[in-house]
Amino acid sequence: MFEFSIAKSYLWPKKRHLTVSLIGFLSIFVISIVIWLLLLFLSITEGIEKTWLSKLTSLHAPIRITPKEEYYRSYYYQIDTISALSHYTPKTIGEKRATSLADPYQPEVDEEIPIYWPPPVYDKEGHSLDLVRSVFSTLEKEKQEFPSLSFSDYEVTGALARLRLVRHKGSGNFKECEQSFITQASYVASFAENNPHMPNLLQKPLLKDINNLLTAAELGEEDTKEDTKDYPHFSVSLPQKKTSLLSAIFHNFTVEEVSLLPLQWEMPLHFLPEDTSFVAFAPKDRLVSHFILPSKTEAKTPYSCQKGLLKRVGNEITFTTASTTYTFTDRIPIYLAEEILAKASLAKQNLDHLASLSEVQLNLSFSLQHEDLQGSSRAKNLSIHKGEAKYQFTKKPAIAPPWAYIVGSELLLPENGIILPKNFRDNQLLFGDGGYLSFNSPGGSFVQEERVPIHVAGFYDPGIMAMGARFLLAPKEIVSLIHASTKQTALDPLLQNGIQVWCKDVKKTREIAEKLKEAFDRENLSTYWQITPFYEYDFARDLLGQFQNDKVLFMLIGIIILMVACCNIISLLLLLVNDKKQEIGIIISLGASKRSIAMIFGLCGGFMGWLSCLIGISFALLTLKNIDTLVGFLSMINGRAAFNTLFYGDSLPRDLSMTALFFVLIVTPILSVLAGLVPAIKACRLKPSAILRSE
Repeated sequence: MFEFSIAKSYLWPKKRHLTVSLIGFLSIFVISIVIWLLLLFLSITEGIEKTWLSKLTSLHAPIRITPKEEYYRSYYYQIDTISALSHYTPKTIGEKRATSLADPYQPEVDEEIPIYWPPPVYDKEGHSLDLVRSVFSTLEKEKQEFPSLSFSDYEVTGALARLRLVRHKGSGNFKECEQSFITQASYVASFAENNPHMPNLLQKPLLKDINNLLTAAELGEEDTKEDTKDYPHFSVSLPQKKTSLLSAIFHNFTVEEVSLLPLQWEMPLHFLPEDTSFVAFAPKDRLVSHFILPSKTEAKTPYSCQKGLLKRVGNEITFTTASTTYTFTDRIPIYLAEEILAKASLAKQNLDHLASLSEVQLNLSFSLQHEDLQGSSRAKNLSIHKGEAKYQFTKKPAIAPPWAYIVGSELLLPENGIILPKNFRDNQLLFGDGGYLSFNSPGGSFVQEERVPIHVAGFYDPGIMAMGARFLLAPKEIVSLIHASTKQTALDPLLQNGIQVWCKDVKKTREIAEKLKEAFDRENLSTYWQITPFYEYDFARDLLGQFQNDKVLFMLIGIIILMVACCNIISLLLLLVNDKKQEIGIIISLGASKRSIAMIFGLCGGFMGWLSCLIGISFALLTLKNIDTLVGFLSMINGRAAFNTLFYGDSLPRDLSMTALFFVLIVTPILSVLAGLVPAIKACRLKPSAILRSE
């Protein structure tokens, strides 16, 4: 095909046509930059949308089934208020599902049914229709078609959360602590154990969380229903006693490195090698009460201390100063002058019954004054510096950890444990911080405050939803207790109780929702239940709509920018037509058709478009691969974080958008070919006789 070879020769750079070559390079460079920026922007935008959508549907579920007003007005719901078997109390969805009686009414015991109540609803077989169990039965049937489907009832209530923070003063002396309080009115929602996405939102325990739990274990445990102003009367509220708390921690935590606290950690004598001298400090008093070992031999002598050489000989200690030598047969405490990091591991011991940190033995190894020391020591007066907390298990552990943990795909909480949004960590909350949920319970002519003890067992990522950031996730027993005691009317009754439905592939949400609506219509359930997919949520509809509008807008802007960039191709090819007039005249004289001439310049434009695509895509892939480095550079220039982690997450998306890629691969060559048609039309109008005569 001669058109292809001629187009290739025209585009190949030549020294004699330097101007044309430079314009060609400039055109390709401009189009490549536009494609690079377009791919980068659309890929990051699409990645952020997927992240937000994932967080939205992970916490709130992609499909929500809530009772309608007809449900609360139905005989099925109201009959519990006059039934002795129901304790004259309306039941939640979870309680309705657990009971075996769809109609607990007993005519010989219960009061007469009001005449204005609607009649009972019956199924096709004439039995009283169980409006809750029928929903779950329908969901079980749909699960046969969609095996990844999971569902659970939920309950939401409100309470005042008051949490106490006990923190060490200075470097960690348990005897020197201070406390502060965090109080916040919050939504309290029951968490679903079978939520398949919740493990992805759960944040793993940090080292500071483990150290705070160890502090809680050492401080003890007292009544949490009284606020205390003075620290001595206060202790962290945890359901475990000290023995089980320490056992739960060390059964599920691997210690790798610890920080030996200066002037607090007491070094056992066997750490000192025999007949090896160490520079040490001792009080100038006649009665030596302790020794202090600096990390370096050239350390300066502290005020009111004397310097000497400390040596162990058997079970005795000799301390040699410039003037005399002392020998000690009694045990004299030995402390460190500076904080030292030591490699650590748990010694072989029984971890099932631990009364205090003094009973936990660690194997330690560290360097001091150019000597390698090692031995076993109590875990008291040291801080965990490196380690790994277990929170994911294949089977349920014999001793559960005192934090939220995952068994398979099921999320479990310790007793009275709650999971907080991660923004609470900004307020310095840690695992083990205890307190209570306060709520008012009406009792006749008075209102009584009640408190449920709780402790922080985990943090989750709520995404960007303002409501999600105020949700405390608690066990169903706690939520049901508060809900039943308060009889709240402040929350929308249609949102207090419902059923959440999750699916593995969020893209199938619309299909699943439609099938559920059809099934509900067949089972006569649509009158009582509302099926709402995530794209119809009040708090998400506007956001998702804005995302769609933004993508369409960016696509239009991208087309306009590409059209402007492709105008460079028109300029180049017009210049090329003027430069190649003689060759064009010769080709036409030899019998080439106008179609062939047009194809030559169309191919030139298409080649430039494809080459620009390849260069732009390569730049985009390289940039996305190193996006964190680029963000760090931008943050350094700005002097602050370039992107807010609340909206963009801890890291920007680094995957290339397939939608943007197909858009670029299709639109750019088309625009390039169209740009080549303008010079092609001009070339077709050239008359060979006029061209050759002018030459």
